[in-house]
Amino acid sequence: LDNNESARLRIDSERKGERWGVGALVDARRDTLLRYGQVGGTTGDTVDVQAPEVDDAIDPVDPDQGNIEADVTRTRLRVRPNLSYRISERSKIQIEGIYNKATFSNTGGLTIRDSDEIGAGVRYTHRLSERDTVQLQAQQTTFEPDGLQEAVQSRASVAWNRRVTERTSFKLEAGARRTDPDNGSAETGLLLRGSARHNTQLGRFFVLAERSNTPTAFGEIYQYDRAFLEWSRSLSERWSLDARLQFTSTESETDNGVSRADADYGEAFVTLSHSLSETWRVGAQYRYRQVERELQNGTGRSNGFYLRLEYTPLMRI
Repeated sequence: LDNNESARLRIDSERKGERWGVGALVDARRDTLLRYGQVGGTTGDTVDVQAPEVDDAIDPVDPDQGNIEADVTRTRLRVRPNLSYRISERSKIQIEGIYNKATFSNTGGLTIRDSDEIGAGVRYTHRLSERDTVQLQAQQTTFEPDGLQEAVQSRASVAWNRRVTERTSFKLEAGARRTDPDNGSAETGLLLRGSARHNTQLGRFFVLAERSNTPTAFGEIYQYDRAFLEWSRSLSERWSLDARLQFTSTESETDNGVSRADADYGEAFVTLSHSLSETWRVGAQYRYRQVERELQNGTGRSNGFYLRLEYTPLMRI
């Protein structure tokens, strides 16, 4: 990246009374992304460049057609005010406001769109026993990408969280989601999520599988299926090993043709770390990423080897 910058500000506040609680989360991020497009092409990544007209006697090839890349600067703002009320010792209800804003600069002509998303949600939590908790939640937001049609997103689900032992727990969630654009047919699908966690004295294990949807920078709403596995183990007092595997498949819910969203992604991280002291830590990491898109020239792979140096100051209160 030629213009690599990254910044983040997160403020999470909460005040509780005997039964009432009020809080707010504000999360602002600014980072740089590398994005690709085509000049003179016919795919959804086309940049608006008028190709010159040519005579039929000349080979009809646009000499300016090709691929371009841009270091896109993305700024995201997420605001979540909430109000909660404890109905009883076992039950609580929470109302939450939802506001997301994304803006982009230095796009180099790529069709990346600013967007706003605003809405609200409600969550009801009930503890059935010392080990079991049930959660009901629903939310509705309006996604507004610049220059494209708006879409209303609605979700409702029920979740069950069980603590099997002091070290093992799992969570299952099922529901429905609906995307209703201003112009076009509404899409209804399932919202599914399952996860399990196991901790030991020497390490931890976490696995997640889900189907959901999310708005994107290209003005579309994606359906995605994701499988995630994370494993960490302490090899000795100073050495530790971490591994992460993830596979994601996405497709557009708001575009009728082949979309840039129709793609499969896979990645694997392996990290070996060594503690030099209480504050200093060094490590080595290997990363493998692969993407296969439905669009032409959309497949790529990358391998990376990284050396890491971490410093964590000792906090004294």
